Amino acid sequence: SDSLRKQDLLADNCRVLEESGSMTELRMAKEEVLVLQKHIMAMQMENQAEQEKHAHEMNELRGITKTRLDDAELGKSHALDEAEGVWRKHLGVIQSDMVLLRESERVAHDENKAMRLSVDIMATQLQAANSEREAAQAA
Repeated sequence: SDSLRKQDLLADNCRVLEESGSMTELRMAKEEVLVLQKHIMAMQMENQAEQEKHAHEMNELRGITKTRLDDAELGKSHALDEAEGVWRKHLGVIQSDMVLLRESERVAHDENKAMRLSVDIMATQLQAANSEREAAQAA
């Protein structure tokens, strides 16, 4: 911006010098214009390089962010898979416990039946013994 103003002023000076006819001053002014033009070109190239560097850095940051998001998503997926596996194992244990509980109930029921039969047998034996004793006493 400052260089552009200088260039415009020098261009105006060159026109004035051309009109006045001072060739030495004209040549010096033209050389100064060339130096300023080179300086402006160098600044533009430097600015473009900075913009490219900034764009490259932004792309790298976007890539890093995307990678981190992808890693987080993958980690979440693994955690969900692991939680599902733990849940399935837990469910399997509960189902096994249910089978064992049913089997225990069946065994308890069978033991209860056996106990009743045993009591019935003892009652029958007791009645038979009582009948024998009564028969022996009557005789």
